[in-house]
Amino acid sequence: MGKKIKVKGKYSPLGLDIGSQYIKAFQLCHSRGRILLSNYMITRTPESVVQNGIITDPKAIVKQLPIRMFRNRKVNIAITGHDLIMRQIELPLMSVKELSEAIRWEAEKHILIPVEEAVVDYINLGERVTREGMVQQILLVVAAREVINSYMDTVKELGLYPLAIEVQPLSLIRLLAVSRLFSESTSESEPHAKKEKATTSREKKNALVLEIGWEKTTLVVVEDGRYSFSRILGIGCLEFCEQVERSTGVERQKSLKLLHGDSAFMQPGVQDAADILLKEVQRSLDYYFSQMQNRGKKIANFYLLGGGGKINGIEAFLGKGLQMKPLALNPFSFIDSHPHFALSDLERDASFLCVAAGLALRGWLR
Repeated sequence: MGKKIKVKGKYSPLGLDIGSQYIKAFQLCHSRGRILLSNYMITRTPESVVQNGIITDPKAIVKQLPIRMFRNRKVNIAITGHDLIMRQIELPLMSVKELSEAIRWEAEKHILIPVEEAVVDYINLGERVTREGMVQQILLVVAAREVINSYMDTVKELGLYPLAIEVQPLSLIRLLAVSRLFSESTSESEPHAKKEKATTSREKKNALVLEIGWEKTTLVVVEDGRYSFSRILGIGCLEFCEQVERSTGVERQKSLKLLHGDSAFMQPGVQDAADILLKEVQRSLDYYFSQMQNRGKKIANFYLLGGGGKINGIEAFLGKGLQMKPLALNPFSFIDSHPHFALSDLERDASFLCVAAGLALRGWLR
């Protein structure tokens, strides 16, 4: 396989991604220098159990997720939702104590609820030089305490030990970094690799990532392989289904089937939903490029993930509308075959599992 991953312990933490439509759980293991799949599961989320990012009935999640399938009781879990706030800010260099106080003041500028009802966290993205001097780039993350408590209650009901609660963009970037590391090491051994290597390292480290989920789309800009910008867009597969249903009168199961058929874009309503998604993506990118530090930058490539990535024709439509090249990605290129699991099954389900897999890698990589 070329490059090796160094990990801590035989089994990774369980990566748990609880969405409004599906629950995804994912775990890896390490054996004789190889990364193997320990187990994974995709199951339906009970109806109305996740509302506005809040898990309303933790016991219903427990009934759907047989936790005995997994070895490690430690878990990393992802949160999302329209009320989740992620903002990239810049602050002068200061001590950790001063930074914590400054973060609290910054959070109050961005939230509509009392700060006492919110959980505020941040990630230091590094430093950069500006006209005013050296500053540190901070990713500010704010979530309603009610949301966090609902996830913690669920973890407790499952009998698991929480290691981290993470926002989805960071999970996606972690998986992307590991999978591209192995994809590139494989491509270097192929014919003409030397000619293509410069293009790979120069262009593919800057990319747009779109993960189209059921109710929302996670947009992430990756620059030089690192987080640069993200937005949660209020449109996902549900919008496509509802547009088709309003236009044709069909029921949900039929609209889903039409979306994954060979002529999805010929179905009434699909183009309307795709136009809304494209407009939201372009609006977010316009904001990104309007920032002083991003003016003049270009993004030539994008990765399409999530269940919505399976809508026939959506990749080509977005590529044309954004004037970007879609890049193929096997997010599990670093996983070796296992006698108990068919890699073809994992690849079939890959678009649903990216966040959960990124969570499983958190804290396990050396």
